[in-house]
Amino acid sequence: PPSQDVRGRNARMKLIPIEDIIYGQRLIICEDSNVPGTQLKNLTIQKLWGAGAAQVHVRVACPPLMFPCNYNLSTRGTHELIARRAIKALEGASPKPDTLRQYLDPETEKYRDMVEWMRRDLNCTSLDFLTLPEVVDAIGLPGDELCTCCWSGEDTGTV
Repeated sequence: PPSQDVRGRNARMKLIPIEDIIYGQRLIICEDSNVPGTQLKNLTIQKLWGAGAAQVHVRVACPPLMFPCNYNLSTRGTHELIARRAIKALEGASPKPDTLRQYLDPETEKYRDMVEWMRRDLNCTSLDFLTLPEVVDAIGLPGDELCTCCWSGEDTGTV
């Protein structure tokens, strides 16, 4: 849908928790991406906690989105991305390029801090993302033939 309001309305209509199934259960949500995080936080996770879930784990099928898409109008600026909000909260300002690169690498403490900030913001038990090499491997095409700009900031594949 073209606007956040319409996306939110659609999500509210299709996500109806069944408390008899959810209550006391440890749940895993598999998400294709986590762009702003508002629907996941406000419409999914909140409803699962409200229905009595014991734990809510989130697994995202791509890395955190760090850059607006060059080919799509779904994100027009970094302010819309939960990962960038996390970085800004952790750094106190928009980071310099060298610092930002550290947030792109899942092996760094800065990346782990960013994911932990997002986990707390989303109010889930755990949060994990696929890495860019894992996504490229799952797609099965050479990384230099794929656009990975929203994850890497590079116009061509970086894997």
